[in-house]
Amino acid sequence: MGSNPGSLKRIQAPITRMVILTLVVASPPEGSARLIDGVYFTPRIVASEVPMVLNTVGLKTLLKVVRVSVSALHLGEGVSPEAVLSDVPKRLEFEYFHAISGRDFANPTDRLLRENLDTLTLRSLQPRIDRLNALYADVKPGDRYALTYIPAGGDLSCPERNRNRHH
Repeated sequence: MGSNPGSLKRIQAPITRMVILTLVVASPPEGSARLIDGVYFTPRIVASEVPMVLNTVGLKTLLKVVRVSVSALHLGEGVSPEAVLSDVPKRLEFEYFHAISGRDFANPTDRLLRENLDTLTLRSLQPRIDRLNALYADVKPGDRYALTYIPAGGDLSCPERNRNRHH
């Protein structure tokens, strides 16, 4: 399925910004392990044979009091945080404190895309958006999602789920 590369870049940047802006960023030294709100994120990972290092972690809250999730951003080795919106290896990992339905993940994304894309672009990307939205599953407290982007593949990988806490 072909799509206009310019359209993909226009959609990638707002989504990536939205996700990263949800992080209350605390920058540990590159590659150091991080414990945030009782959740451990490993300092180094390998995804599709691409080594990545922990860059930032954050806590997502609702109304500044309800803890929703903690998140971590891993970037390819040698990638600076300023390059996060570029076509570089990246992995966003989330661990949830509350149950959330899969559809509740897709709704904010759909709303953001409708607000930021023209009708023609949205229509051309809709099959890919639907494919991504279909991957979201319900989560329970302690579930982890990881979204990994590897430039060579040019697309987002299937969310990885892990119901085991990593302490």
